[in-house]
Amino acid sequence: MLFPNRVATVHEEENGWLRRLVARRTAALWAYGAILTGTVIGAALYDARLAVAVLVSGIAFVRRRRGLARRYRHATQGAAGELETATILALLPAGFTVVNDVAFSGFNVDHVVVGPTGVWAVETKSHAGAVEEHVNGVWLNGRPMYRDPRRQARGGAAAIAQLIARETGRRWWVEALVCFPSATVGANGNTPDACVVGTGQLLARLRLSPTRLRTHERDRIIAALTQAKERSPASAPARSGAQGRINPQSLARRHG
Repeated sequence: MLFPNRVATVHEEENGWLRRLVARRTAALWAYGAILTGTVIGAALYDARLAVAVLVSGIAFVRRRRGLARRYRHATQGAAGELETATILALLPAGFTVVNDVAFSGFNVDHVVVGPTGVWAVETKSHAGAVEEHVNGVWLNGRPMYRDPRRQARGGAAAIAQLIARETGRRWWVEALVCFPSATVGANGNTPDACVVGTGQLLARLRLSPTRLRTHERDRIIAALTQAKERSPASAPARSGAQGRINPQSLARRHG
């Protein structure tokens, strides 16, 4: 579906796969809560102490596993972060096109931007705090992140480049960016070759880079992306790094 406006042209909403994931995990939490409530009420009919024990055990179970609540929190934070990035990207001037949620087998690319300054694959990370980009990794709140998000972004950029080449018969370079909409990105993220940006730097990075694409080239790339998206699966079964026909990590190594 196409949403034209007075600024950038936007194809599709923010990550539909992630929004569906949030809905599933919300339903799972409600189901667990309903089962626990019913069990507590049933136990209370026999013994109030038993009901208290069941309630405490149910809460302790969630805390021990931490998986259900943690996955729900990560999904909702991720969805909110991608919505914020998509909202910012929609403010790009006319001549730019944003394609959100490009799904591949096993992973997806959050946002693809096509404009006079080139083709960009943007990965959103919803972490809050202070972010710094270093040669050997990305640091969050003074510590290196467990997984370098730049590798994921570069894998996504390589997948987009491969997709465009397959559709058009020609290769175009795709730049990789990681956007932290909820964090403060330090000065290291402002260098011309930085891969990590905050929302305050995102539009400037996209707009002020050297001009690379002419109008007919942009039209050709956008047509390739939208046609491929129409044929893509409705949802991606797993995030980047999952096993699939395209391995984003190996693509990232080949892409630079």
